[in-house]
Amino acid sequence: MKGMLLHKAREFALLAVSTYNNPYTEFKTYGYIVNIVIAYTALFHAIFEKKGTNYFHLKDGKPIIIDGEEKAWELMECCNEYWKGVERPEKYNLQFLIGLRNKIEHRSLPAIDLAVAGECQSALMNFENLLVEEFGDSHALCANLAIAMQLSRVLRDPLINPPMHSPLLRAAGLEPQPQLRSVEL
Repeated sequence: MKGMLLHKAREFALLAVSTYNNPYTEFKTYGYIVNIVIAYTALFHAIFEKKGTNYFHLKDGKPIIIDGEEKAWELMECCNEYWKGVERPEKYNLQFLIGLRNKIEHRSLPAIDLAVAGECQSALMNFENLLVEEFGDSHALCANLAIAMQLSRVLRDPLINPPMHSPLLRAAGLEPQPQLRSVEL
């Protein structure tokens, strides 16, 4: 089970990066966020499998069954268990992305690609650090990723490139907290 979850985590993280870096993908950030949330959820489930932690919902001591499967913890529940009693920037980064994911699933959003690029990059770096810390260098993503080619010219259209503290992000309740980012190199 741990091996399958670890494979799923790595595949969805790579899919997130592939989606984000694909020049033909219009909804880069949306696709990235949905896939990185799946990747993190699978990674935490693999960690809990490794540690023997029960990460399934129970009612009266019995597993809750949904669609014939035991209901596993969602990402925020995993974060709260993994970093129990500890406030970590990585946890706040994921909390921000979970909020975005929920809005992506249930409502439309303005173009936010460049406004949250730092949050997305932090999530990937933090994912890699957690993956290697828990499962070793042999599972690292970096061997599968090339450095993405980028253009240095950035569009000035506020709908495409809103400033970090733009009214669009505030109105959507998505203004990131810069002091909460964590990237360890």
